[in-house]
Amino acid sequence: MYKLSFIFIIILIFTNCTPAPKKADCGCKFKKDLLVLAMKKSIAAENTEDLRKKSIYARDGIALANQCLLRNKNNVGCYYYRAVNRGLDLQTRTVAVKKGLHEMIADFNKVLELGPRYDDGGAYLALGYVYLKAPSLPILGSDIKRDLKRAQAMADQALHIAPKNPHNLTLKGEIAFKLRNYTTAVTYFKKALKYFPSSSKLSLSDQKLKQSVKKWLKKARKKM
Repeated sequence: MYKLSFIFIIILIFTNCTPAPKKADCGCKFKKDLLVLAMKKSIAAENTEDLRKKSIYARDGIALANQCLLRNKNNVGCYYYRAVNRGLDLQTRTVAVKKGLHEMIADFNKVLELGPRYDDGGAYLALGYVYLKAPSLPILGSDIKRDLKRAQAMADQALHIAPKNPHNLTLKGEIAFKLRNYTTAVTYFKKALKYFPSSSKLSLSDQKLKQSVKKWLKKARKKM
């Protein structure tokens, strides 16, 4: 299962406008093929440290998701991976993209409308991190700002859908830490570590997250 490590840093990156993604003609006959390719582009973008390649992969993924949605405007997976790829592309920016960020959030909200359980509540997870970490900047508008109550609500929904998902547990732990509920944070971080797959089966993004959770756990224990 693929997850959203780009959310951890996306709120640090805001620019004026994202150039339109180039068209990616894959010659696919079925929308399922387009969805799989959009997902694979997001994985490729996630796994490269080269910002130029990351942007190319992510924009191709956006274009593939757009083609998918032309064939079926209610395909929840294509909204989801368009949002994921857009977030990955935003990682490559040095100044912020207000338009792209709003489009990403709109797609995740569409996922909540069509299929909130998709990818273990991945849209709830993503939005939870946006509301947990977004800075209070007027340029972003009133709908994108740090809001711990909204972050908590999103985290609760994600955890209700997938209570053993380490990503959802980590979000709950980070919110508890932010609220200075360190004992609760430790509980969630320990549970998250318990439910990661074995090291040999971890994706690159999950390896990074697991190391991050260990650091969070150490910090929370020191605060207790």
